[in-house]
Amino acid sequence: MVLDRNHKVLAANFLATRLIDNLLKNSPKVFKTLATNAFGGGPDFDDIQVADVKKNISLKFTAKILDNGQSVYLVQESDTQSTELKSPLLEGFKNLMDTSNNFFWETNEKGYFSFISEPNRFGYESNKLLGKSPREIMNLEASNDGELPFITKIALNNVEINLIKADGNVGVLLTSAIPFWTKNNQWNGARGIGRDVTSDRQRDAELSTAQNKERILQYIMGKIREPDEQHSPLESATQAITKTLATDGCQIFKFDQHGNHQSIAVDGHLPFSITKQLKQGIFKDAPLISDNPPYRFAAYVTKYHNKANGILILWGEGESKKWGGEDLSLFQQTSHLIGIELQHLYTQERLENLSTEDPLTGLLNRRTFTEILERKIKLQTENHDFHGILAYIDLDNFKLINDQMGHQTGDEVLIIISNQLKDLVNTNDLVARLGGDEFAIWFDRISAGDVEKVLSPINQNQSLFSKFSPDPSRPFSLSIGKAEVKGSANETLSQIIAKADAAMYVHKRSKKQNQ
Repeated sequence: MVLDRNHKVLAANFLATRLIDNLLKNSPKVFKTLATNAFGGGPDFDDIQVADVKKNISLKFTAKILDNGQSVYLVQESDTQSTELKSPLLEGFKNLMDTSNNFFWETNEKGYFSFISEPNRFGYESNKLLGKSPREIMNLEASNDGELPFITKIALNNVEINLIKADGNVGVLLTSAIPFWTKNNQWNGARGIGRDVTSDRQRDAELSTAQNKERILQYIMGKIREPDEQHSPLESATQAITKTLATDGCQIFKFDQHGNHQSIAVDGHLPFSITKQLKQGIFKDAPLISDNPPYRFAAYVTKYHNKANGILILWGEGESKKWGGEDLSLFQQTSHLIGIELQHLYTQERLENLSTEDPLTGLLNRRTFTEILERKIKLQTENHDFHGILAYIDLDNFKLINDQMGHQTGDEVLIIISNQLKDLVNTNDLVARLGGDEFAIWFDRISAGDVEKVLSPINQNQSLFSKFSPDPSRPFSLSIGKAEVKGSANETLSQIIAKADAAMYVHKRSKKQNQ
């Protein structure tokens, strides 16, 4: 039974109820003495004995103060049971008693509930569980290994049992128990104390999930920061994502300045096209998740400072496509990591462009042009497979444009010429602004006759020359010098540049003589 300080009965099993009724009817003084003495003990289990010699009543109880002295738990015990209750094996039982979030239960000789002090701990109404088997509320799908406390034949400490709550959700009971035995050593039920630790376990699970999520994200970040020698940071990231997340593969795209997406890293092979789906939904804030049986894919826009810079695509088949909320949360957080790394890539490319390109025209600068051409010459000369033409281009009377039409117009002319030069070259060719009004083109594997045809449109663009010729006596035009190079000639880059530069000045002088 459980009593409060006003001797009110808070809870009692069937036998305790009968005892209380008999005492109040036949010997109320014994009940009052019992209730009073029960609160006189300390924080540990205490033995209490009350008697009424005249009425031949002698009762022995074990008492435990609860709720900071507001109530007391009383168990009528035989000598054997009292000794057993205070044995070291029940230390876990005592620890449970020290909490205010506890309740008491008993089962009878059939293993059915005969007493539960607070069934509402798991949402059940009072007495709804009495006479029922504990198995009726146990979650049989969950792990309940070992001896069950409700039918135990040994003392048990801190056993966790998965139960079905009244609302259908799973709860966790932490309980300790001792068995009852008759004088004939027949098992007669069990008694225990427990508490609902569902919230504790949920917090443990959430903490474990959060820690696991953190480990996964740290692993992916580690692969980005320290990729192996054979892979780029984002290639290492795709491999780490496939390895640690519930996916069969992933692919990373980056956006260019026009919003087009280019694949830059992939692990696995996406077995179907998702171009249509991406066009329909990828630019929305929400991720795009779609099924293409037997596959499923998810696409996330990667961002940096809330600006889209790429796409992360993940896909799975079979078990790998059964994504839950935690999986999708990890996908989202992974997309944030990829967005940051894409921004690093953009920054790196931008810095490289600033160091290799002319800032006005976007063409290669002099240093980069000569370095690349020198490597090309060295490689192809070693293979005896080097052939091409270097063209040097100078803008005649360009200073007049700056002086009489303004530097802004001069810049406009430089950009127009640069764009036209870009249109002339192929994949293996090189085009550069050497500085001021000087340009250079390397035509790879081309004959002198073919170069004349390629350069003819820009060299004879009279409408352009007329538009930007403020003084007709000194017209705007181009002077071009060419130097053909063959691998067998064994010339250095400096010698080749000198030949092209000399040819350009020959062209310039000849035009002045013919004006």
